[in-house]
Amino acid sequence: MKKLIPSLTLLALLAAACSTPPISDTGPVILASHSILADVAREIAGNTVAIEPIIPDGVDTHSYQPTPQDIARISNADLVITNGFGLEPWMQTVIQEEGFSGTVVEATSGLQPMMETQDETDPHFWMDPILMMQAASNIEKGLSSLLPENKDLYASNLGAYTAELKSLDEWIRQVVSEIPIEHRLIVTNHHTLGYFAQQYGFTVAGTILEGTSSESGLSSKHLQDLINLIIAKEIPVIFIEPTDDANIAEQIKEETGVRIETGLNTHSLKINGTQISYLEMVKQDVELLRSLGE
Repeated sequence: MKKLIPSLTLLALLAAACSTPPISDTGPVILASHSILADVAREIAGNTVAIEPIIPDGVDTHSYQPTPQDIARISNADLVITNGFGLEPWMQTVIQEEGFSGTVVEATSGLQPMMETQDETDPHFWMDPILMMQAASNIEKGLSSLLPENKDLYASNLGAYTAELKSLDEWIRQVVSEIPIEHRLIVTNHHTLGYFAQQYGFTVAGTILEGTSSESGLSSKHLQDLINLIIAKEIPVIFIEPTDDANIAEQIKEETGVRIETGLNTHSLKINGTQISYLEMVKQDVELLRSLGE
């Protein structure tokens, strides 16, 4: 996740030649790095301002590189909400090199990252609704600073959304209580559920890829170790996402008889063409994990 963007200035010049319409003709331009953060920001902002994601739904968040149009949008934005925790290494380059004069709100400010290795941070904080409460508060502060005339509304909306996050947390704990502790073993394509597992008493037993990104590598030793673990622990299912390459999971299935569940969704709010909310996404994933208790 340390790719650099070639010729940012050239890309920006190309973007200037394109007729990219502004997000809002009447209000400030507010962008969020991905759709999950945009959804949370909209819950707080209500209908006071338009908020759009930079990375489109259905696109791999980890491998994404900004287009010339994206660079132009960011450089002209009044407020950019970033994920942090190493998810968008290209963002800082754009902000520093392309004349950005707006405000950056890092959703993960004040949160403690999980470290998968000495050098690799897990960016998937949003899979823990408790951590999302802090992120929502950070977003509210950024919106209130930009549009102080709406600060009372934003504070009220934050309170209501925090209550929804608390309700979601309580529901998750109820569902998890029905899954025997010894069955709370998760295998995914890459490390997407670390924060969730830590909060709700699961163990990430293994991953197909060797890191927190869909761009992570895979060694033959790692693959064999995972196969041996699935057999030894009698893990019944591997959870992968629609954007993941299922070929390796199929290979593991041939070796172990494990079931492959392709319905996990941790990065996109568009499922089978239907737009959902962050809260709905988490609920759908938890419903999927119920199968571990069967």
